[in-house]
Amino acid sequence: MPLNSIQPYSLNKKAEFGANKMVHNPNTGANISQFVTMFTLWCAPYTRAISQQITLTPEQLDNPIIIVRHNTKITNDMLVKYNGKQYTIVNISSDDSNKIIAYDYITLRKKGK
Repeated sequence: MPLNSIQPYSLNKKAEFGANKMVHNPNTGANISQFVTMFTLWCAPYTRAISQQITLTPEQLDNPIIIVRHNTKITNDMLVKYNGKQYTIVNISSDDSNKIIAYDYITLRKKGK
């Protein structure tokens, strides 16, 4: 998706940003690590061009890129729940311009890889 073709209506999927925290299980009394959502943003999947796909390794092809409206709350140490899967953030390509509508490209990696 070229930068100029992103429109606000393209952001039609949701991504949950958060972290794993210790949560008390009332049934067993034990503390378990569980994903806790801090905030949710509308996003769009970034579609790579064929020429980009040819040069990437299979592992890199498994790393989705999502586009969100510019948000300074997003940090590299957060986890992301997207399409029912949990991801870590590999890279944030942030648009710090003074445009009215700015977008950030966030590269994800499936948690555990």
